[in-house]
Amino acid sequence: MHVSLTSVISPPGFVGSVYATECTIPDGNVDGFAVPSLVAKVANPLKTADLVHEAAMYNELEHIQGWGIPQCFGLFQFRSMEHFDFGPVSILLLERLGNCVPIPNYSKREKSTVPASIRDDLKQIVSEFSKLGIYYQPSKGFEPRHVLSCSTSLSTGGVPTLPWRLIDVDVGIKGREKPGSRDIGHDSKSYP
Repeated sequence: MHVSLTSVISPPGFVGSVYATECTIPDGNVDGFAVPSLVAKVANPLKTADLVHEAAMYNELEHIQGWGIPQCFGLFQFRSMEHFDFGPVSILLLERLGNCVPIPNYSKREKSTVPASIRDDLKQIVSEFSKLGIYYQPSKGFEPRHVLSCSTSLSTGGVPTLPWRLIDVDVGIKGREKPGSRDIGHDSKSYP
């Protein structure tokens, strides 16, 4: 499969920028392979280690990919003088999702958090992180920019998917847990 970066869809953040992609199969798609819609998270030159950590978190959280977090298709390094004028570039290929959580009466002056109705779904996702040995606690709570809508999923495993995906799993820490974080107030029905 050949992946081309087309346009920036998210400006530079702490780790890097997110690009829309165009995926093609060289020599045609004779087997009828369904090419998913992907984005490429491209690391800033000095943030490669952070993107490697994020890829490791996606690997640890493979069980809930496509349900509570985007599906991850791998971490790659390449050289491209067309887009970048420095050494190898690290990219993380992820399932393309929808928009950030809509916030009614949003004001740039006030830090907004996601609506309570969405927070319950996010708490369920974080509970699954904990079951998989990952402590996830964003420093500012659930921010709208870390939650994307999802109308479709590449794989559900027979479990109903949530309409939201938590992104930027690089804030996860393996094997560390805040006291009491396993009890986050949701019922016992969870992703298997």
